[in-house]
Amino acid sequence: MNVHYLHPPSEPGLLSQFIDDLSSCIQLTTGEDNPARFDCDVLIEGRPPDELLAGNPHLKAVVIPFAGLPPVTRERCQRYPNLSVYNLHHNAIITAEMAITLMLSAARFVVRYDRGIRNHDWSLRYQDERPSLLLHGKKVVLLGYGAIGKHVARVCLALGMQVEAIKRHVVTEGEAFDGIPCFSTAQLEQRLVDAAVMMVVCPLTDETRGLIGEKQLQMMPAGGVLVNVGRAEIVDQEALYRVLSSGHLAAAGLDVWYNYPETKTDRVNTKPADFPFWEMDQVILSPHRGGHTQETELLRMQHLAVLLNQLAEGQDLIQPINLSLGY
Repeated sequence: MNVHYLHPPSEPGLLSQFIDDLSSCIQLTTGEDNPARFDCDVLIEGRPPDELLAGNPHLKAVVIPFAGLPPVTRERCQRYPNLSVYNLHHNAIITAEMAITLMLSAARFVVRYDRGIRNHDWSLRYQDERPSLLLHGKKVVLLGYGAIGKHVARVCLALGMQVEAIKRHVVTEGEAFDGIPCFSTAQLEQRLVDAAVMMVVCPLTDETRGLIGEKQLQMMPAGGVLVNVGRAEIVDQEALYRVLSSGHLAAAGLDVWYNYPETKTDRVNTKPADFPFWEMDQVILSPHRGGHTQETELLRMQHLAVLLNQLAEGQDLIQPINLSLGY
């Protein structure tokens, strides 16, 4: 199987280890200018150029070397019905850990307390008009039950929380997957009525865009917490800002945003949203770093090698992305 990696990692150690992990039946080529890019069975690239998709008669699959599906990739690849598209979930556990971190930090107002004591202000120790939230015994609703959601569920259970999940494919409402009761999106509002925490861990699709608005946020009991490590646009930003401002939602932990820098210059001065969440001390803000740790790149290459080996050996262990659904 001929595989071309359009933009391989620059670290020599990562690439050499990746090559060592590949099956002997895989011939790997790399680079933007290598003619082999027009003569491969599998192309590794997150946003494949049109000319490569159209000009490669042997291309059977595109592997996106990260989680998610860029809109431009979805649009381009849909023109080729015989093309399979895959992505990686190498950072699922890493992102799940960030989700748990945000939940704990938001529920216990860790950043707010930190800011106070840095200024030698102990007043919050003695009197706090917004007491923090005990999570043990409380219910968390996971919006999504994929690789990230399943790991989050296990950790939340270990914390003594009640866990429910909303997922796309549910035959019977409340049926258990890995011991977790799962419900369809039609049941979302009903499940939120007694949920102390809602955690967004699903991809952005046509169905999930704007799924959480003011109505859904107000369905949660007063004093709840929202965590989003999925995609920002799943939650209406104006609604989130209003519900946080009113105090109905006590806190939020956000790792994904509505506005991103377009250039390197913009990286030091881009507002992440159209509403000033950064002025709220009850909101934990993170610059979409949930999937990044010192082990991330090594895990990326390891998962990529496993996926390619399975493709080369004809194993049916991995499912391609459903381009019509967007994940």
